[in-house]
This record gives sequence, structure tokens and C-alpha cells, in this order.
Amino acid sequence: MSQPLIGATVTELPRVDTPAARMVAAALAGGLGLIMLFGVALSPIDIVHNAAHDTRHTISVPCH
Repeated sequence: MSQPLIGATVTELPRVDTPAARMVAAALAGGLGLIMLFGVALSPIDIVHNAAHDTRHTISVPCH
């Protein structure tokens, strides 16, 4: 193990890897994804909506 720099302190944060923590992370990621999806899909700015529309067609997802 290498020597720490003079005056530097190293602290390790406890790792939280429980099923509840995973569910919270999944819920937050899913919520953010839905906000981004509907925020862009229902955007009144045509250029943003059209960019999302073209992206859906590019990845072969039917949208209409």
C-alpha cells in the first residue's frame, strides 16, 4: 500500500448496498427518466420535440 501524502487524510464512506437502497436508486432513476421523456415529448418547442421524434425513429421505435 502506498504512503499517503503528508497531511492528507483518507476516509472511507460506508457502502450502502441494501435492497431498500437499490429500490430508492431505481425509483429516482426511473423518475428522472420519465421527467426527461415527457419533458421532451410534450415540449412546446418544436425543435426539441422533433429531435426526440427523429431519435425514436433512428432507434427503430415506432411512435405513431
